[in-house]
Amino acid sequence: MNVCSYWITLFPRFCLNFLFDTPNLTTREEECLWYMAKGMTNPEVSELMSVSKDRVKELVSSILKKLEASNRTEAVQIATRCGIL
Repeated sequence: MNVCSYWITLFPRFCLNFLFDTPNLTTREEECLWYMAKGMTNPEVSELMSVSKDRVKELVSSILKKLEASNRTEAVQIATRCGIL
């Protein structure tokens, strides 16, 4: 294990933000991402967040763009690796 891998193991969020400029998600995006990680659908997330379904779609699109993910599952995986979740 090289030094970089060692530090990422100890401090994943700090190191990834520092080394790779991990995108910052808004509080609402993080909340939406958390619900996505639980496997909830857009209508379910909409109800829990008290926002419209269109707003949830906007949040999901923004999350995918910021994390450079092609789908919800990949976004959750990336967020988990980066320490966002």
